[in-house]
Amino acid sequence: MSADVVLDNLLVRELEVLVQSDSIQEVGALAANGISALAEADQVVLWTNDIWGAAKVKGIAGLSKVERHNDFTNWFEAAAPLVATTQGTGPIEALNMAFPSEAVERDRHLYLLQHTLHVRFESPEKSIFGGVFISRSTPTSDQQRDVMVRYARVVSIVLWKLRQRVFLRRLMGGENQGWRWTWLFLTFALGSLFIPVRLSATATVEISPRDATPITAPQDGVIEKVLVRPNEAVTQGALLVQYHESIDKGRLSIAEQNLAVARAEFDRTVNKSFQNPASRAEISTFLAKVKEKEAEARLVKEMLDRLVIRSPHDGLAIFADTDDWVGRPVQKGERIMTLSDPKKVWVTLLVSPDEAIPNMADAAVKVNLDISPLKSLQAHVVESSYESIVMPDGRVSYLLRAQLLPDEKPPRIGLRGVATVYGSPTIFGYYLFRKPLRSFRRLLGI
Repeated sequence: MSADVVLDNLLVRELEVLVQSDSIQEVGALAANGISALAEADQVVLWTNDIWGAAKVKGIAGLSKVERHNDFTNWFEAAAPLVATTQGTGPIEALNMAFPSEAVERDRHLYLLQHTLHVRFESPEKSIFGGVFISRSTPTSDQQRDVMVRYARVVSIVLWKLRQRVFLRRLMGGENQGWRWTWLFLTFALGSLFIPVRLSATATVEISPRDATPITAPQDGVIEKVLVRPNEAVTQGALLVQYHESIDKGRLSIAEQNLAVARAEFDRTVNKSFQNPASRAEISTFLAKVKEKEAEARLVKEMLDRLVIRSPHDGLAIFADTDDWVGRPVQKGERIMTLSDPKKVWVTLLVSPDEAIPNMADAAVKVNLDISPLKSLQAHVVESSYESIVMPDGRVSYLLRAQLLPDEKPPRIGLRGVATVYGSPTIFGYYLFRKPLRSFRRLLGI
């Protein structure tokens, strides 16, 4: 049997044993001994990078276990990166050049024989992730080199796949299922921090009238009746409010009596002037007095006519409660109620300063009214207060007004709820930690 056949048969047997290995340590030991048998080498040391990129000796021919902390192992682990970074002409090269490191070169004669070869392990991306030192006291033949390269290629493929499997196993916590789920949760949590979201602020909301007509007191007086109920639909000309009439009716009766007296005196003076020409001079005086009394009576009558307030157009009569106005004295110009078109509404938003976000003046709004929590209305902010204002209940808020989108049906005026005001895009991590970071800065005063 020829030497080539013997080598091929030996190569096949070594490969059969190698491919059945399931750990990097086992492959390292088997490969080191296999190359030693194929190359009839005096010394074989196999190394590979760990997941952190550091060179580690994984197999030494003739030893079943690698001793980590000794000078022999440390020297090869220091020499391996120097060999991997040199520019070779192929997967195998002779180590005839001096090592770049003075410390490694100084101890070279202690660990390497005269004829030393190094075979590289390449990844699918052509990066060097390991190799094997082969030392002999005599030169190797071309046939032995060819067999070593062929064997080393298989070793590199097996080691690369095992490295990927080990890396994933360590990432997932090894055989510990608890750590595996922990890693999955941490990975998901970290990834979720970069999910794109939009900044948002929560606001209280009320549906308020837009372009409403104020109904004010036309004169001083006392309210006797409010003839409509809160939020009642009224038509143009409908009676809204009635004043107490007793005082004004008495004033009208007196004014009419004064007017009758003035007219009687005027008539008597006119009749008297036909018999006494000197009385004609008094006619103009009594005529002026009649006109004065007519003006007074007309004014009192107009005031009496204003004791009833009528609706100037169709709409909803908006006020709090009828009992708040009955028997109440009012001054001229005081607002009693508001008349509004039910199809014209504002979405009035109150945003706390702690909830405020940038670009609220042109933000989209999602409204959820208390009366229908499962239904949302879409609106758009059109007005925003420059400064925060103090509300009647003592809260400090930013006042925003939004209009419903054209395809939304206007809800009833006076309804309340909550709304979400959407700002500029950001990531979920910033959205989640924005308020804690703000509180932390306030605590530190920065």
